[in-house]
Amino acid sequence: MKKSNELLSELKEILDNIQHLPMEIYQKLNQLASVHIFKKNEVIREKDLPENEAHFVIEGSLALFEEDKIIRPFFKGQIAFDAEAFYQNKASKYKMMAICETITFAVSKDKEQLILDKLPELSELSKVLKKKSKEDDDHWLKISQMHYKDAIPLLREKLGENLSVLSRKHIGDITGVNPRTIDRFNKKIFLNKKSLVIKTRNRQIFNYPFASEIHPDHEFVSNLNWDWLGKMKLLTHNRDKAKFQKMQLHALACRLFPEASFEAVNWISKLYVLFFLMDDYTDKLPIGKKAEFWMGALNYLLSLTLNLPSSTEVDIPDTFKKSIKYLLNNLKIHASDQSLSHIKAGWATYFKSCIWEATNVDLMKVPDMDQYLLQRPLFSGGHLSLQLIPFTMEDSHPHIYKVWPSLQEYVKLASQLIFISNDLLSFEKEKKLKDPHNLVQLYMLHFGYTEEEAKKQVLSIHDQTLLDFLKLDRQYLESYFPENQILLNTIKKIKYQVAGAVAWSVKDTLRYTDF
Repeated sequence: MKKSNELLSELKEILDNIQHLPMEIYQKLNQLASVHIFKKNEVIREKDLPENEAHFVIEGSLALFEEDKIIRPFFKGQIAFDAEAFYQNKASKYKMMAICETITFAVSKDKEQLILDKLPELSELSKVLKKKSKEDDDHWLKISQMHYKDAIPLLREKLGENLSVLSRKHIGDITGVNPRTIDRFNKKIFLNKKSLVIKTRNRQIFNYPFASEIHPDHEFVSNLNWDWLGKMKLLTHNRDKAKFQKMQLHALACRLFPEASFEAVNWISKLYVLFFLMDDYTDKLPIGKKAEFWMGALNYLLSLTLNLPSSTEVDIPDTFKKSIKYLLNNLKIHASDQSLSHIKAGWATYFKSCIWEATNVDLMKVPDMDQYLLQRPLFSGGHLSLQLIPFTMEDSHPHIYKVWPSLQEYVKLASQLIFISNDLLSFEKEKKLKDPHNLVQLYMLHFGYTEEEAKKQVLSIHDQTLLDFLKLDRQYLESYFPENQILLNTIKKIKYQVAGAVAWSVKDTLRYTDF
């Protein structure tokens, strides 16, 4: 059995991801709460009884059951309780039971306010945990309403190794299908086990120790994007809307910036959708005309940002010019002068790198490996996305630009993780297009690797980069001081981008699986 101090250290380690507090706070909390150890299938509370305790799960899993049907499981880092019964002083309709050996830290209803009175340092943490608990409940409700083919990959992504705790019957209860249907679905997954998308959904690769989230207003953002695309005349037909909804282009911004203000994520999503449409437009241009398009785009951007006359030698369609001008004017409303300057520079760098890529395609040239590694984070948009983080934080953290330079090595590693994961997940699409701008392709072309050897090599580069990223992450966390909270908030947002880029590619969009 673990000692009390070991359990408190484990509790602190989990909650440090939300808010760093000294160990003394947890030692004081331990005197007002209680640790419970439950055996597998042990009943914690029968149905039709009041919910008087909330259990924070340190290890294992608890669940609410209606008769023998699992309704809602709870895992490490979650608060296990019937929220409706707890807050409304009602008898619970459900039985609470441990589905494996479980350790929890429990707070009784009558001591909740006493704890906050005696330990006011926990007030903010308490608010965040309650909010997170509500979001988790909403998320489980959505999963229960999904088709099982969508729900099972989502369960794998959300639960990871915790999924093994749930039986076939449990998964069938949650998704609303017979366990035999689950078996057939898993068999199909097995037959496609070499697919990188399937491996990612099964958390065999890109299994990051930090989560992806999505902006709570992502559906509203989608509707606003469609309206905007119509006004800009970028997409106008119903068939375009069907494709737009299938590709979920707007959702990338919502994945990368899940905590940004609505105004910021709405603007960024429009920018990304524009970039996707420009990229698709370039793909349809004949060889020899692709770089010219991006030169025209850069020329027009600079004419607006530097007040220079626009060249007539290279030009782009009016719909793109109208969209670029709209986004720049709109940015001036929401961004500080420093953010405006920062984003203009990043935007121009993105267009310049797109010119480099398009020039290679026009010349039918296979890029040099060193040049590719230098340019790929730029024309992928990953570098620009990371550089947008200060813009999304400046309202709540006015000094973000003072902190940002100290994180450049961390940002560089994040940028590498983003482009490497994208090269692996987009490989099949780019192979069909015969586009050599892909790290897997370049290992095959330059070094004679087979496809499987090249994928394995690129994955190993990714995994080593991730180790370097996590090592630097630990250094920041170990040197934590309360005044560094802005730095830790920024690190969290960088992690959202790394995990969010993968989640969007395999969960939200069909861009890399339906082409």
